[in-house]
Amino acid sequence: MADAKQEFDKTNAQAQKKLTQAEADAMARDAHALYAVEITQAEGRNKVAKEKCDVLTGPDKDACASKAAADLASEQSAALAKRDATLAQAARQE
Repeated sequence: MADAKQEFDKTNAQAQKKLTQAEADAMARDAHALYAVEITQAEGRNKVAKEKCDVLTGPDKDACASKAAADLASEQSAALAKRDATLAQAARQE
């Protein structure tokens, strides 16, 4: 009976480890996919913003373009930070 319990505990621990690794892998895949989506969305918003800037002239156009670039950089940084945080969490999951 003790042997059966030890075998069960060992098998259960191995299964739990495989499950934890699978969860970590899924988290990492999701993090990369979400990052790609967020970057694509940010680039799309930036393209629209730049098109709106094109109708302006002079300093207004320059200010608009600068704001569009700053907004894109901010969104890219936020997406990167979110992805890296999720990847770090996945690494701890293993």
